[in-house]
Amino acid sequence: MFFQWNLRKSKFTSCYIDSVVPTPEDGYAANKTYTSSGSLTQIQIWNVTTPTGTMRILSWNSRPQRIALMGTVAFLPEKEKIE
Repeated sequence: MFFQWNLRKSKFTSCYIDSVVPTPEDGYAANKTYTSSGSLTQIQIWNVTTPTGTMRILSWNSRPQRIALMGTVAFLPEKEKIE
């Protein structure tokens, strides 16, 4: 997945990203599906190159080049987040 956002001048120095992946049953009920491979509990965050123009289609072959690994995020089950 690629997410992009621009930060304007602000008093905030960090952001919080929260993600919930529905169960397969909930996904099917909403007519939404996804496929994945590898670990779904840790996601690497990379700084990537800036495209020269607007990217309307993103594929494996057209993805931006990785510049530097910024960190790894570990996602916990909902019940562990609350504790």
